[in-house]
Amino acid sequence: DEFTAIFPVTSCMFIALFNSNLDTTMETLLKAPAARALLRREWLNGLYSTEAYFTAVMVANTVLAALNTLALVLPLYLLVGFSTSLERAAVFFGALAIMTVIGMCNGIAIGCASSDMDEARKMLMPIIAPQMIFSGYVLPYNDLPVYFKPFYYLSFWQYGLGILQLNEFSEHEYSRGCPNVTVEDACYEGALALLGHQAQQHNFTLNLTQADAAFGFPFNGTCSGKRSLEVTGLWPPKFGGIGGYFLILGAYALVFMLAAYVALKVSLRKAARG
Repeated sequence: DEFTAIFPVTSCMFIALFNSNLDTTMETLLKAPAARALLRREWLNGLYSTEAYFTAVMVANTVLAALNTLALVLPLYLLVGFSTSLERAAVFFGALAIMTVIGMCNGIAIGCASSDMDEARKMLMPIIAPQMIFSGYVLPYNDLPVYFKPFYYLSFWQYGLGILQLNEFSEHEYSRGCPNVTVEDACYEGALALLGHQAQQHNFTLNLTQADAAFGFPFNGTCSGKRSLEVTGLWPPKFGGIGGYFLILGAYALVFMLAAYVALKVSLRKAARG
């Protein structure tokens, strides 16, 4: 219920994205060198088609990556105290599932296109670094110069993080640490201090509470998580809200899946010619 806890909670969301996407990419990359020689030999012997292998790898890796992500993120979800609503939990883990698929496809594509881990690392960083920088966590949208904002919209990380933030904060009401309450507290404390000083000068006892110092004005002790979303440029929501974000993130997953398939196909054809 503490408004100032929004940033630490957002940090936990970023960690969840990091695990579901980048960790999955690295795990897939680490498996690539060991599987490459066996794959080429069996494929050249006609044991299976490219499509069958790709489908099997996608299914197997998705299950393993999902279990790995769940093992890390579920305790984080419970410890941080994210929404206990079943619908919001489904949105949270649904976004991470798509990010996991993107990470896995990215790992397959880079693993097929690179000859070793050093080359894979060189190919990975130019892809991942801009995604993280323009995710909206390091540099909020409203703080970006105009000429960098197109990169923000190209980052699939910002769509994943945007889903998590909109899902968690848009309907949440906070009762402590709200900006308006902090200002009101400062005003009331100043009023009490001034009245107390006047009382000392005129030698009479002053016994006022903060509510008395409000002089009858209403005291709003809550604030909405939408305030933080406005600061980061996520409110009012773009692209039709969470549903639109999911569609865009899903489109990214399809693009990366196609890239992984093409990279695998090209790699096997090179092996056949070589």
